[in-house]
Amino acid sequence: MRLLGVYPELGRLLSYPHRGETPEVAPNFAVSEELHTEASAALDSFLDQLSALEPNGREELFTRTFDILPSCDPYVSSQIFGQDSYQRGQLMSGLASAYKEAGFSCEPELPDFIGVILRFSDRFSNEEWEDLVRLCLWTAVGRMSASIKSSGNPYSALFAVIVNVFELEFPDLESSTTDTPLRVLDSGFMEECHNA
Repeated sequence: MRLLGVYPELGRLLSYPHRGETPEVAPNFAVSEELHTEASAALDSFLDQLSALEPNGREELFTRTFDILPSCDPYVSSQIFGQDSYQRGQLMSGLASAYKEAGFSCEPELPDFIGVILRFSDRFSNEEWEDLVRLCLWTAVGRMSASIKSSGNPYSALFAVIVNVFELEFPDLESSTTDTPLRVLDSGFMEECHNA
């Protein structure tokens, strides 16, 4: 079941929190009724914690979590392949091409920033999206979540929601061993994400 509209809203919540913006979920996130009770509670927890912070506190939390000596590396390709890998470049190049073809800008982030991928998710074909989730996002988001799970960081609740939504859309993710190459990328990309 494709959960259109959910991922872009989750991706927006992973964007840098500019001053003056309030951390709320847009009305088209009405799909939240489809989420498991624990995901809905985690989403509420994340929004409550962010709302309790002053704007500069939200900016500081984002920067501390994702930018300056990040406790959570938000880049899918580095989670899967490491910082200095040929495959990392291939994944970023393939994503950048998909964005360009669709007239979508990922600026100021890199193409493999988790928030960018989630914001673009509805534009991938069903097959491309399933490949990305199964071969890359499932592992990467699991690692991101694990890196801050016990820290009390509010973003840990948001990652719990993302994991829950993946499981809702693809119930057999835990047992997934597909060897299908990522369709969103150039034909030369090999399906190594799940083996990392």
